[in-house]
Amino acid sequence: MILLPGDICGTTTRLALFSKEFGRRKFLAELEFKSSDFAGLTPIVSTFLAKTGGKPTCACFDAAGRVSGGHADFAPANHVQAELWSHLAGHFRHTSYESVCAGTGVQNICDCLRSLDPSSESSTFVASLVSKQDRTPSILDAALNDADNNPLASHALRILIDVWGAGAGNLAFKVLATGGVYPPVAWRRGRFRSSETEHSCVPSPQRTGLPIC
Repeated sequence: MILLPGDICGTTTRLALFSKEFGRRKFLAELEFKSSDFAGLTPIVSTFLAKTGGKPTCACFDAAGRVSGGHADFAPANHVQAELWSHLAGHFRHTSYESVCAGTGVQNICDCLRSLDPSSESSTFVASLVSKQDRTPSILDAALNDADNNPLASHALRILIDVWGAGAGNLAFKVLATGGVYPPVAWRRGRFRSSETEHSCVPSPQRTGLPIC
């Protein structure tokens, strides 16, 4: 069996090919597409298959939409996040987790950090972002691959993961997700785990009984 999983968002569509014989976290192929460049999902899938030569036997897609979870109120957990909340509240009618963790979230975080300390972002990096309609890929690339020269991007990514983990933890404890929590950022699993499990008011057996897969 070869599965074609897809993450369909308004900004980016991610497609991959997966077979259990290669392990649950290893893709046979993986590509990203700018959603607005295509008229719909079908031409994106056709382009993906043409480029990869894949022949999936089944497919599963998740599509972004307006759901109550992402629009829950963002609750800051420390003084830096409190500054972020204040920054977002000055720009948006409603400060939600989505404004931090989805879409332009990482851009919003960077804008906040820049307003607090403009010197933390190099002039070269600022110039490289001016012409970009979507700054998120460049910010994440700088944070992951050149963190020493881009401390602001790196800090923004740490905040993003901390808030993501806290939001996932809140949801997990609301529904007692004993089947597990699946972090979207496996490469920072330790940091995600610490944010997700920092709920000291919850009895230890319940905290440790929620596996992070």
